[in-house]
Amino acid sequence: MMPPLSTIRLHLRPIALRDMKPINTVVQDPRFVQASTGCLMPQSDSQLLRWIMSQQKQHVSGSGCCYAIQLAAVDDLIGLISIQPQGNYAELSFWLHPEYWRQGLMTEALTAVINAWRNHHPASLITASCHINNPASQALLKRVGMQLAETDEIRQQQQYALPDE
Repeated sequence: MMPPLSTIRLHLRPIALRDMKPINTVVQDPRFVQASTGCLMPQSDSQLLRWIMSQQKQHVSGSGCCYAIQLAAVDDLIGLISIQPQGNYAELSFWLHPEYWRQGLMTEALTAVINAWRNHHPASLITASCHINNPASQALLKRVGMQLAETDEIRQQQQYALPDE
């Protein structure tokens, strides 16, 4: 099982059923919708419930992880980070409530999660995708050490990979 994590400003804990309402609030924010073009999001409460439960199972087994991001001083969910195995690699995905963009919080959170993942899965290749028109996510992925691996013009996606240490 991947442990809860902390940084100077954040607590990262396994996703929980209590996160359904805050997740629904964020994914309906027009700024989030615009920035997450091309991302697959649960379309109903039952889909979201099944997704959370599947993330919890993977987190407990250690085969994957899904962290709820909270400010250290507040108990509210402000984002998520997930690393899910996809055969011979692990796919990193993330989002942050728009109210907390451009404060370095996701860089801090991703760095902690990637380091913890690599401690538990040292041979795992980590990849991430983002929309071709999302320069903030592209810059974020580069800040945490990922390198552009491929651009898919048809899907309008860029694929990044974290090189082996």
